Amino acid sequence: MFTNHKNYGGDFGKQIINEVKKYNGLEIASGYFAVSTLDEYKKHLIHISKRGYCRILIGMAYHEGVSKNQKKSLLKLNEELGKANKKSGIFISLRQFHGKIYKFSKNTDERIYVGSSNFSDSGFYGNIECNILV
Repeated sequence: MFTNHKNYGGDFGKQIINEVKKYNGLEIASGYFAVSTLDEYKKHLIHISKRGYCRILIGMAYHEGVSKNQKKSLLKLNEELGKANKKSGIFISLRQFHGKIYKFSKNTDERIYVGSSNFSDSGFYGNIECNILV
């Protein structure tokens, strides 16, 4: 369990980095995201995409919109992920999706985390959250 509290599992963001280094496939489904998190994790996302694939679903953007800066960041990352691997990219859900799922894969090995952390600094480090390996 990861809660972003040092006494209860620690920072989920650190776990994400550890898993990215070990696996060659990543699927993220998150209601919300932060540009700062896209920027912070960009090199890791592109690296895993080159080894396999990286797909990111943003669930609330279609209904709630995004800022110009968010749109620019999503488009740029989508382009870079696609260059690294045609199976990779950013996807926007047409239905409201507020779940938070992080799936890592390598061959037949999969690790899936489900919880409350959006793909954001507050979700990975700041807020008290709860994410578990299922």
